Amino acid sequence: MAERSTVEGAVQSLIFQNEDNGYTVLSLLTDDGELVTVVGCIPCAAPGEGMTVTGVWTNHPSYGPQFAAESVERRMPDGEATFRKISMPAWIAPKAVGQTPMYEALLQIRDLTQAWCTNPAHSESFPPIVFNITDGEASDCDQREQLAICEKIRTIGTTDGKVLLINIHIATTSDSRSLLFPTEEEIPTDNRYARLLHDCSSPMPEELSEAIRQVRGDLAMPPFRGMSYNTSIAELIAILNIGSISIKIQ
Repeated sequence: MAERSTVEGAVQSLIFQNEDNGYTVLSLLTDDGELVTVVGCIPCAAPGEGMTVTGVWTNHPSYGPQFAAESVERRMPDGEATFRKISMPAWIAPKAVGQTPMYEALLQIRDLTQAWCTNPAHSESFPPIVFNITDGEASDCDQREQLAICEKIRTIGTTDGKVLLINIHIATTSDSRSLLFPTEEEIPTDNRYARLLHDCSSPMPEELSEAIRQVRGDLAMPPFRGMSYNTSIAELIAILNIGSISIKIQ
């Protein structure tokens, strides 16, 4: 487990900030004159604000070293000496050990979505959106079995549409660039696992294309596939927010 440490300084700039959940990526100028990229739930952070951040160092495959905040003592830009301490919520303690029983999880997803969609009370509802978040390949099935169960899940639905299955691969390696809601042409021909995730995932509704372009940060044209590969924490939060967008289908 990474050792906790503390950095102290002033916010130089905001790189990313989600106003809905407070997730923030900021550049902190430390008292030693070093620029540190801090990530975490830091709502309403502002340039010039003083901070003492306790957390752990991580290494993003695309953006390099980042300091993941666990608690923050904050001093507002007006110079007052009053501090606020904000503890970061920890819903799940990450532990990258053991196997990846993805097939077992997908079987449960199949049963849960089938039961929900066949309930008469949900017959006309927007179908479920499923986020399958993994750090590696399934250890309890082969590629054929994984494709088959994912295809089955994608056929389940209500009168409003089919279940959206979005597969998210999280990694800390630097040998591959991240892929966010890729098009068919963007899947590397030499990356077998990225291709498998692509084939297991749902095509995204065209109504979400503008929101997807904002997450990707480009003007790519649909169709987009509901998957991501080599995903950072900031990208993960942005992807999950797609599932909370209200859309009106004409």
